Amino acid sequence: MIELPFYGYRKISEVLKEVIEVTKKQIRRVMNKYGLKGLRRKKKTSICKERHKKYPYLLRGYEIRFPNQVWSTDITYIKVGGRYLYMTVIVDVHSRKVLSWRISNSMEKEFCISALEEALDNIYIERFWKTLKYEDIKFKYYVEVSDLKEGVANFIRFYNHNRFHQSLEYKTPDEVYYEAFSKRKELVA
Repeated sequence: MIELPFYGYRKISEVLKEVIEVTKKQIRRVMNKYGLKGLRRKKKTSICKERHKKYPYLLRGYEIRFPNQVWSTDITYIKVGGRYLYMTVIVDVHSRKVLSWRISNSMEKEFCISALEEALDNIYIERFWKTLKYEDIKFKYYVEVSDLKEGVANFIRFYNHNRFHQSLEYKTPDEVYYEAFSKRKELVA
């Protein structure tokens, strides 16, 4: 689990279930015995400034049952080699699958407007930023833009294909995303 230092006992037990018969309780006991913990971000890392406008949560009470029913997007900045780059991601809210992403060295008008026009909800994408920064960028010191792009591409492949989500019953975004299409096809047929 060295390559996944951010995995806690729940996710480690899910990974190990594929190889050996193990419970979450057993993994937690072993981790506690040896003082092991999954790496976590500090609490309250995104503290709002009073002067920043707060937008209402538009999806309250709205049932999201299928992929592509709701997408979320946002922009964040990443420090690379002493300068800041900007990244935008579009996420399917139902499956948490990263559908599209871009990195830019400036926040050109078109880059920002495009991201804002597609933004429907910000909660899931903010969670993705934290995941990306604390499970990849924090552990790798990207100096070159090309290194950052390659690293992010690798992380997003891992995130979509291999990273379990507790909120998705320990399935990956790809599993939930494509499983929903199979179910939808059966309903239509």
